[in-house]
Formats: sequence, C-alpha cells, structure tokens
Amino acid sequence: MSGWPRSALLSLSDKTGAADFARALAAHGTRVVASGGTAKHLAAAGIAVTPVESLTGFPEMLGGRVKTLHPHVHGPILARRGEPGDLATLAERGLEPLDLVAVTLYPSRSAPAAWTTRARSRRSTSAASPCCGPRPRTTST
Repeated sequence: MSGWPRSALLSLSDKTGAADFARALAAHGTRVVASGGTAKHLAAAGIAVTPVESLTGFPEMLGGRVKTLHPHVHGPILARRGEPGDLATLAERGLEPLDLVAVTLYPSRSAPAAWTTRARSRRSTSAASPCCGPRPRTTST
C-alpha cells in the first residue's frame, strides 16, 4: 500500500483549496467521493469525482442539508479494516471502505445569537452541524 487512502469522502461548505487537495488525492490513486456542491466544484476543476448519490442511491434532500446520512456512507466509514466480518458486509453490498473523511460544516456557530427561533437556525444548518448545542433535559417530577 502506498500510504495514501484508497478512497476519500469530501463534503465541504468552504471549498478553499478543495480542488488542490482532491487533485493530490486522485494523483495518488485515491477514489474521491463528494457530496453535492463539492462534487460539482471538483468536477468543474476537471477532477474525477464520484457523487455521494451514487453510493446512497438517494438524492440530497431538505435543501441539501441531508446528503451523507445514509448506511452506505456511514458503513464504509465505520467498517473496521482488520475485521473480516465488517469487510464481508461491505462486499455483500458492493461497498468499499472510506478511508478518509474531510468535512467543513456550515459556519453556524457565530450566527445563533441573531436567530430568534430554532426553526430559523435549522434552515441555515447542516444536518451534521452542532449549531444549537445540546437540547435541554427535561425531568419529570
């Protein structure tokens, strides 16, 4: 093995340097998988990219906030490389491990003070973004 990942998932709100990063990965034989806008950005830069929808068989939804929340993405990320059962499960489904994940979340940490409702914050937040912090616990008396 060359030391480079065999496959990588890129899901970037900030695409600064993304094309150079993906180009370096691809030059070393890494299969680049990317979500929505990232895939479009990389393809426009002439980089071979596999859209995440080709893994999930499902399009983005909820205005692009849900793209990678799928077993065909999380399974390849979480599969233990030294566990034959995990690798067999991936193979049964035609999946390969995802060795590297690069994510930049939407810049939502600085915005919540300006939002007056949780619904407004939800409209501007990635499904994976921790914008609103933990929900308060309720206790029963």
